[in-house]
Amino acid sequence: GHSFGGRIATRIASFNPEWLAQLILIGAPCLYMPSQKVRLLKRIAKVVKMLGLTSNPLSLNSELTEADKKGMGEIYRRVVSYDQTEELKKIHARTLILRGIDDTYPSDEVCSTMHQLVQSSTYEVLPGVGHNIHLENPTLLYGIVRKFIIL
Repeated sequence: GHSFGGRIATRIASFNPEWLAQLILIGAPCLYMPSQKVRLLKRIAKVVKMLGLTSNPLSLNSELTEADKKGMGEIYRRVVSYDQTEELKKIHARTLILRGIDDTYPSDEVCSTMHQLVQSSTYEVLPGVGHNIHLENPTLLYGIVRKFIIL
């Protein structure tokens, strides 16, 4: 599962562990571990809202801004802040966690913690790629996935 698809794969794997023998999570932000900057911006946003301002001029998240415009901001906030710690602990399948070195979401801290939570996992950081490893270097991804599946 890539990105949000990794969240879905994690959910399925934790509730139906007998369904799979192996799992690959690529740039999957399964844990909610906001940075200091994000925590500060959330506090500022609450103050802005309390003051009755309808739009947040401090928003640096274009996806959230777009979701708000479409009336889906609350759904976006709930999805992004959904933490799958307990679900990750239930996964017993051999799992490969991949993250591009230039990927900022999920962070290395998130992926390292996911690796600690999933019993039979391996965590690899791939050089020269960001969040969309499958588009940026499909040959590299293919080789890593193929090696993982065959072993």
